[in-house]
Amino acid sequence: MSGIQDISVGKLFFEDGLPGFPEMQFFQISKEDANVPFFQMQSTEDESIGFWLADPFVFVPDYQFDLPDYAKAALRLDEEEISVAVLNIITLREKGQVTINLKAPIVINRNNRMAKQVILNEEKYSLRHPLFT
Repeated sequence: MSGIQDISVGKLFFEDGLPGFPEMQFFQISKEDANVPFFQMQSTEDESIGFWLADPFVFVPDYQFDLPDYAKAALRLDEEEISVAVLNIITLREKGQVTINLKAPIVINRNNRMAKQVILNEEKYSLRHPLFT
């Protein structure tokens, strides 16, 4: 996988929910400024559930992985025309540290707006990669 990322804002459908939130399937993705690599993802089923996301390729240009077959099937991706966007959850931690979860990207099928958080087997990626050094 590589580079975004002109994902449009709108609704996303997570058929299996998100890890930790299996009952949450519908989210709205938005972006306040077209010139920044950050997005907001808000549950449309529970307003208290929301996440900040970032375009990982802005911060980790060599970020890449092979999308597992189970994820391709879940996203209903056509092998001949794979059109995806990749975003990663960011977290504000103690002392102002901001991390990005490179281990579990959110992959979005641009054609049908289905999304899935995919947990990667690659050992080189961390759940808490510092966003700013």
